[in-house]
Amino acid sequence: MEIVKKYLLKFLCVVALIALFFPMAIVTVEGGYNSEEVVVSGFMAAFQGYIAMLLIVGPIVIIAADYIEAIKDYKPIMIVAIPVVCIIVTFIAYLQAAGLAAVADNPYVDCTSSLGFGGVLCLIAHIGIAVVGYLENKDAIKTMIKK
Repeated sequence: MEIVKKYLLKFLCVVALIALFFPMAIVTVEGGYNSEEVVVSGFMAAFQGYIAMLLIVGPIVIIAADYIEAIKDYKPIMIVAIPVVCIIVTFIAYLQAAGLAAVADNPYVDCTSSLGFGGVLCLIAHIGIAVVGYLENKDAIKTMIKK
């Protein structure tokens, strides 16, 4: 049980990174008589819409916080703040997915998107990181907020 407690946060961070390989959004592009589905993965969204880079950097910073002395003091608050930001960024990346798949020159193209497996897995992983991080560090978080 100690091993699970020790590595659960890192495991959830790895799951959040692996979720970026799966489809974050499935975009249906309809124009005239043609209809096409475009799958936008998390990495595609991260490298096209630059705010979504936080989905890559966030879990890496949480994992690295154990090993970097400069940010070790801020780890308890980072473990809760970074996943909350990443949840918001996941929704932003999902909303940008239709724009990534659309043809910008054609105003007659209609795009609809639906959340894919990778987006759902990413949300679940970040919610898990925030909950586990808070439960493990709630006393340290309370003292940091009172300062």
